[in-house]
Amino acid sequence: MINDLLYLHPNIQVEPLFDHWYAWAHLIPPAKAARNLTERHFRIMDSYINAPQAHANVVKNQKLLGGPFVDYGGKRLMS
Repeated sequence: MINDLLYLHPNIQVEPLFDHWYAWAHLIPPAKAARNLTERHFRIMDSYINAPQAHANVVKNQKLLGGPFVDYGGKRLMS
């Protein structure tokens, strides 16, 4: 396998992650990263906890792809 030629298809996209979330410029400086965690990510997670079925329904809509929704289908909630 060392001498085998390998390639990626031309439609492959690399998406860097920060703490399992899409990385963007506002997540690089530590203060902004912390602020985004508390003001954005926690709100999304709270929304998921309060309405997991709504998130499960919304993630099926291709027009809303990449929106602030959690795609666990209600399977990551603890009793």
